Amino acid sequence: MYKKLTHSLLSVMALSAMAYAGGDIEEIKPLEVDVVEASKYAVGLKVGTLGAGLDISQSINEKLNIRFNINGATYSDTRCESNVEYDYDLTLATAGLLVDYFPMNNGFRISAGAYYNGNEFELTAQPQGGSYNIN
Repeated sequence: MYKKLTHSLLSVMALSAMAYAGGDIEEIKPLEVDVVEASKYAVGLKVGTLGAGLDISQSINEKLNIRFNINGATYSDTRCESNVEYDYDLTLATAGLLVDYFPMNNGFRISAGAYYNGNEFELTAQPQGGSYNIN
């Protein structure tokens, strides 16, 4: 898709250069670029509460898209408060496969699909000396 578009744009630039450098050219036909073909695919980068992510969508027809997205991030920290050392690890990992339906001719869409949730959270608290009686 991009190779076709790049090749077409380079052809237009070459024809334009020939027209100005070469003198008399009878007619230069306009280049027809298939805009529908170029808009069938979309890629988006994002950052949010689920971490960094990537969206890839493909148009099926005017009213339907299929979309795949993946998000992920990791966080970890160690802190000591009131003689207790806290250590946590958070791993965010989600992936989704969605179908988008566009009932109107604007950006409004209704989406349905499934998500994989691989989010994990681990917390450890360890006292720094002394004895503790719980209940």
